[in-house]
Amino acid sequence: MKGKGVLFLLMFIALMVFSFGSAAQSADVAALNATIQATGGKWVAGETSMSRLSPAEQARRLGLLRHASAPGGKVLAAPAPGVSLPASLDWRNNGGNYVTPIKDQGSCGSCWAFSATGTAESATLIASATPNTDLNLSEQLLVSCSGAGSCAGGYIDEASNYIRDTGLPLESCYPYTGTDGTCSLACSNWYASVCKIQDWSWVVPYGTTPTVNALKNGLYTHGPLAITMAVYSDFYNYVSGIYKYTSGYLAGYHAIILVGYNDAGQYFIVKNSWGTGWGEQGYFRIAYSELTSATQFGYETIAQTGIGGVKVTIVSGASYDGSAVAPESIATAFGSNLAITTGDTNTRVSVMDSAGIARDGYVFYASPSQVNFLIPPGTALGTANVSVTNGQGAVSTGSIQIASVAPGLFSQNADGKGVAAANILRIKADGTASWEALARYDTATAKWVSIPISVSAPGDQVFLILYGTGIRYRSSLQAVTVTLGGIQAEVLYAGAQGTYYVGLDQINVRVPTSLAGRGEVNIVLTADGKTTNTITFNVQ
Repeated sequence: MKGKGVLFLLMFIALMVFSFGSAAQSADVAALNATIQATGGKWVAGETSMSRLSPAEQARRLGLLRHASAPGGKVLAAPAPGVSLPASLDWRNNGGNYVTPIKDQGSCGSCWAFSATGTAESATLIASATPNTDLNLSEQLLVSCSGAGSCAGGYIDEASNYIRDTGLPLESCYPYTGTDGTCSLACSNWYASVCKIQDWSWVVPYGTTPTVNALKNGLYTHGPLAITMAVYSDFYNYVSGIYKYTSGYLAGYHAIILVGYNDAGQYFIVKNSWGTGWGEQGYFRIAYSELTSATQFGYETIAQTGIGGVKVTIVSGASYDGSAVAPESIATAFGSNLAITTGDTNTRVSVMDSAGIARDGYVFYASPSQVNFLIPPGTALGTANVSVTNGQGAVSTGSIQIASVAPGLFSQNADGKGVAAANILRIKADGTASWEALARYDTATAKWVSIPISVSAPGDQVFLILYGTGIRYRSSLQAVTVTLGGIQAEVLYAGAQGTYYVGLDQINVRVPTSLAGRGEVNIVLTADGKTTNTITFNVQ
């Protein structure tokens, strides 16, 4: 009993300390709100995910380092006299959303990496005219590989240099750990497929107090800006409204992203990296007047220029039907600037499914106008967003419906029409087997044409081996039918071709002897009620 009594006493003391601590914190918040109101402030303070941390932990949520002397770098030209800027601008809703989702840097002073990376994501979406796309680049690679900083802090200009000169892969290549990490933990050959920016500039000379008009001009002409501020302890209590420094000690320096402004309210809109549970769902608004206050808002501001891509059209790699593709099927993206050269191995494809999971799609072939790739295994059904990134970092996007079955048959001329990309297997009465081609290349027309196939030799069994994609997840073999010249043929197999040809499906069909003499006949396959493109073969 004595031991239990001591334990109870310790628990009671701990509870009282917690209660007194919470009460003291509430009193501090009440006092802060009173001061805000008394000084005409327009923001609300409260207990937040940041204010509950110790000062040491709060400091780890910052991380901007400042240069001892002005570094190099170009400076944007001042806005031309008489240029009229809109009264408000928000890149989250400017003909679409060009701002990627809020992230959380955690207990690592990597705000500099999140600021530079998020700005690059937006610059790329703007240059590619691809709003509403979750381009998620790897901040961890900047922390671990760039030399621009670490969890102890870093520089937004050096980070921007790295994104311009080397580039960043997708988050999936090196997921964020909130630690310094090592570059060896990134996916192999990550540098072969990266997103780059074209260049960057200071919005005003380094260390110069910016004007409201300079920031508005940079935001209007270039998009979201990497920007910095001095953080005072009251900022950790920010809940909503238009922040203005009120009281508290200097905690450190922070890098964030400027995404908008509003002249009527006299404030800027800023994206933070403290998660969606802080502030206005991860954002905060800050008064124009803070440019000249102790917060030194905008003391360092960088505009980045992205590398543009285009919209792409996604279709089945066999039929070129754009209504749907299936998981583990071969798809084709058509567009421009998808690769630097034909056969380029640096083009990357990412498929984000309806569940919000992004996976890399294996690239079979890439040229400036066409990329053939695999829809990754496990891709959820529904609308998927596809991003194609070329070797220079230009991102092009498109969308496609993912269905469990989306059958297509390959043709010899690679256009989804004409003679089938297929083989003939002949088994004679004595059991000997032979393979026959059913097409030849005609140099006069520069096309593949059919070779007549005999099906009437006594005792011969003739099988048509078709190749397609989007078929392997059919509900059953009985759900797959094939007609040859309108005659239903026996389907012996319909599924994955084998382990060496990813995405390729094979269909084995017995050719009925009743087709003898029909000449060119149509091949039509239906799987789970979905019909493929029509291709042909020739029966003598």
